Amino acid sequence: MLNFKSLYFIILISNLILSCSSFRNNLIASGNENQAIKNAIIDFSHTSKLYKKHKVFEVEYIDTLYRKVLEKIDERNSRWVNGEPYQGIIAINISAMTNEFTYLLSDSLGFKKDNLPSRHIEQDGKLFFWKDNQFKVNEKTVEVLKKYNVVRENYLNPIFVVHESQKAVDYYICRSDFTKYEKVTTSKAVGYYDAPEIDCE
Repeated sequence: MLNFKSLYFIILISNLILSCSSFRNNLIASGNENQAIKNAIIDFSHTSKLYKKHKVFEVEYIDTLYRKVLEKIDERNSRWVNGEPYQGIIAINISAMTNEFTYLLSDSLGFKKDNLPSRHIEQDGKLFFWKDNQFKVNEKTVEVLKKYNVVRENYLNPIFVVHESQKAVDYYICRSDFTKYEKVTTSKAVGYYDAPEIDCE
């Protein structure tokens, strides 16, 4: 006969399984880079502790992923260069924005509206934003970016906070099927560690 603790554990596990199954039903297998990003955001918002901790997230889409390798320049110096590209996968990085702002609307530092993130998703009082080179930024997006302090109009009292140990979530996604992916939570940049193996067949 099940005691209360055992019953509670079974219910908890069942709810977790149902929750995981539920959000994965919203993932779409194919489309453009924005669809791959939306899939990653869906997973991130349901599974990452970073989602609960922060409010604003910058998203980066990496179409061709390389493993970085050290190239020797001389006896004392080396540099990181692109090695062989990974075949059949794309990468998406989702990181919390820890700066008060990252973009200026003013042209004084060379920033124009064309350089601003042009896509965003706002949900649960949180913001995800990214650059889509095929889509121009509009006033609605600018207003949303202002709301979350991603952009501002002047350079007065800027606050930049750099956290070298800040973790992000890297998604490695099959190019042929966006519902097949692996993810890594790390403070290392994409390309500076081995990407996980994914069965894309």
